[in-house]
Amino acid sequence: AQALHRAEPVAHQPAAQSHALFDYGPAHWAAAIGHAHLRASHHTAARDALTAALDQLQPTARRARVLVLIDLATAELHAGNIPQACHHATAAADLLHRTSYATGTARLRAFRTVAARPIGAHALGVLDEHLAHLAA
Repeated sequence: AQALHRAEPVAHQPAAQSHALFDYGPAHWAAAIGHAHLRASHHTAARDALTAALDQLQPTARRARVLVLIDLATAELHAGNIPQACHHATAAADLLHRTSYATGTARLRAFRTVAARPIGAHALGVLDEHLAHLAA
């Protein structure tokens, strides 16, 4: 948690001043911070950072968008917002259908395993329909 708080001011500096992630912009910083918050079980902070990242990502950043959507789905799941969790997960699955990405596929399957119980049979069936096209 302390490391996140120390890193956040650096994340808001212009890219030219930030040498740590020279090739990445604010959207990637926000995604990394959101993922770190999620891993630290700071679900509200994760949701805020991931929502900011999603809003800032370029349409061509499909792989980054997939990971942000899955992390956002996980944050929403932990917050008890099942409809939003399912919405983000199915959006990630639909994007994976157009942009194959092994890391995204593995993380979406992991989300599905964690979400199986709380989302219920009907929502799980809908999610599974979106996941059906992803090869084993």
